[in-house]
Amino acid sequence: MIKRPFVLLFVAVGIIVAGLTLLCFLSPREPVYQGKRLSVWLEGFDSSYHEASQAIRAMGTNAVPWLIRELRHKDSAFKSRLMQLAGKQSLIKFDDRQTYRRRMRAIAACEALGPAAKRAIPSLTELFNNPKLGVDDRAAFALARMGPEAIPPLTQALTKGRLFAQIFAAAALRVGRFDSEEVVAALVKALNDKHPSVRREAANTLAEMPNRPAVAVPALIELLQDTNADVRMAAARAL
Repeated sequence: MIKRPFVLLFVAVGIIVAGLTLLCFLSPREPVYQGKRLSVWLEGFDSSYHEASQAIRAMGTNAVPWLIRELRHKDSAFKSRLMQLAGKQSLIKFDDRQTYRRRMRAIAACEALGPAAKRAIPSLTELFNNPKLGVDDRAAFALARMGPEAIPPLTQALTKGRLFAQIFAAAALRVGRFDSEEVVAALVKALNDKHPSVRREAANTLAEMPNRPAVAVPALIELLQDTNADVRMAAARAL
């Protein structure tokens, strides 16, 4: 007669095997281009940005599920604790920036794909809104490459976000050249922000959006009276 502990052990092993099998089926399949896996091409962003970008664009939307996985990658609690302990000693050096580099490579890949990677907008927005991860500036510019669907998170950050998010959002909107009524309205509102850096960046971005002068010009003329010299200069250039 088989004892109960062995039965429980077999059941546990069966559950683990089934779970791993299911995970394999649910995980996105890693694309391959010219005999190299996507993860290898992503590492190429560290040395040959142009070549890596070409490979990512050749893979197209097939790369997006894998990129989203990389954008969302987080170290386990155990690994995080282990790295904290490792940092307290000096005998052995550990690489504690691996996750950061994985995110940066995935962000660069999303930029290369542009609108083809728009499914990654929620993941990029999450990174943009989390300054502790240290990739919020790059995430903002990647969002700018996604097309008009990235306008809501950028304009929301511009008008309601923290200081650096506002600055990054204004600059990203300039890169995206989103000359729409919604964007111009958000930029005009930002001209009245309490931080001069935000007012300056908003004015610089309005300079690249000339199609709605009836809204932008009066606000920029008023900004010529700003107490900050850099802001006044930006307003004059924009006009």
